[in-house]
Amino acid sequence: MQDGYKFSKSGIYISPPAGEKEDYIEYIKSLPLNPSPEAFGLHENAEITTSQNTTRVLLEAILSMQPRASSGTGKTREQIIGEMAQYLESRTPEVFDLEKVGKSYPTSYEESMNTVLF
Repeated sequence: MQDGYKFSKSGIYISPPAGEKEDYIEYIKSLPLNPSPEAFGLHENAEITTSQNTTRVLLEAILSMQPRASSGTGKTREQIIGEMAQYLESRTPEVFDLEKVGKSYPTSYEESMNTVLF
């Protein structure tokens, strides 16, 4: 490997020169928050497909919350959304206490899955 090797046509994704930890962190911070398909070796059209799929899923979720037309007294839109929110909240786990987890399961660098940057 050579310093500055370009992994993408745009030159955003390169092999940074050897340096200190802070140098690598700065390089990582300079990368785009939402990477383009080239970061994964994909064609630019892959982003179009991803956007279409995301839009479809979003619209399906919105439509699933719409009240169904019926002749009787059905639930209002707000009731349906409220029930959906309560259901999702009941299925969501509690927030982890990261400090407690860190003490209970300390990082052991002898284990291969404990590779970290810091």
